[in-house]
Amino acid sequence: MKTFKFLLTTAFIGLAFYSQSYAQDINDAIKLYNDAATAFGERDFKSALTQAQAALEIASASEAEEAAAAKQNIENLIPKIYYGEARQMVADRKFDEALPALQKTIEIAGKYKDMETQESAEGLIPQVMGAYAQSLLAAQKFAEAIPVYEELLKLTPNDAVAYLNIGQAQARLNKEEEAIAAYEKASQLGSKDAEKLMVNVYLRKAIADQTAKKWSDVYANAEKAISYDADNVNGNKLLGAAAIELKRWDAAIAAYEKVLPSETNPDNTNYALARAYEAKGNKAKACESYKKITANPNFKAYAEAKVKELCN
Repeated sequence: MKTFKFLLTTAFIGLAFYSQSYAQDINDAIKLYNDAATAFGERDFKSALTQAQAALEIASASEAEEAAAAKQNIENLIPKIYYGEARQMVADRKFDEALPALQKTIEIAGKYKDMETQESAEGLIPQVMGAYAQSLLAAQKFAEAIPVYEELLKLTPNDAVAYLNIGQAQARLNKEEEAIAAYEKASQLGSKDAEKLMVNVYLRKAIADQTAKKWSDVYANAEKAISYDADNVNGNKLLGAAAIELKRWDAAIAAYEKVLPSETNPDNTNYALARAYEAKGNKAKACESYKKITANPNFKAYAEAKVKELCN
């Protein structure tokens, strides 16, 4: 973003006046301009603007020879007053007020052909939008934050963070499909955080489906979760459980074998593997898994019977 240095000038002081009849008018304009410039330097933007506008009105109506130069100096000051006030709003974190103030700055700068100020204001808008949306998100105003991020994306369409934050806001509003769509867009733009959050969304869906015994949905959502994190333990457990219920033995074995090394209490997993291997007709692997759970009182009788049946 371009910046500019504005040097207040007292160029009008000491101007020679050729026509006594216009001297008082132009002197009034000069005084108002200087007062406006002083107020601007003191960050009293409202007073600065009032005095600059009054000075411009007098200079525009004056027929003094110096009026054109006076008018030009005043017009140079006015856009900077608008921009200064907008920047002060940003500093005060009044983002909702700063955004229209910046738009007004752009309008006024365009009117007076101050391209530097116009470009500076245009460059600041995306930053302010992002800060405003983030402040709404931090305040848990999720529904309010989303449209601000959407407006930001019109200016910065490849903003992965904006999509990520939309996803978080939608997720907090329990709009899972909208959250997933935003996360996927963020992921396409390179966000690894979005992929982690998508894993959590799909795991929550899979758990809810497991409670409802919707095993096909459990399988689909768990599979989605591990597509973003292949080694996710919970995702593989959910996939394995659904695969057992759906009699997809190969998928169950692959999922449970993946989580087994990380298990501190592996008996349930070994039981599931034993069932899957037995269903597949792999007696040796089934026997091996059943043997591992014979010491567990919950499985002891059943496992010992299976060992006698399969291991001889």
